[in-house]
Amino acid sequence: MRQNRLSMPTCYTYYEQTRKRGFRSIAAANDMNHGELFEAYQAFWKKHH
Repeated sequence: MRQNRLSMPTCYTYYEQTRKRGFRSIAAANDMNHGELFEAYQAFWKKHH
């Protein structure tokens, strides 16, 4: 778990880059509150890493 927590800032940067490319699923998360956004992103991160 520690490794995942340490890597989250880097992954969040990846999220920002992906959002700027227009990745629809993550871009739609802009309408969520911060907690929901974080949960949705964690689920996305686990699937793709």
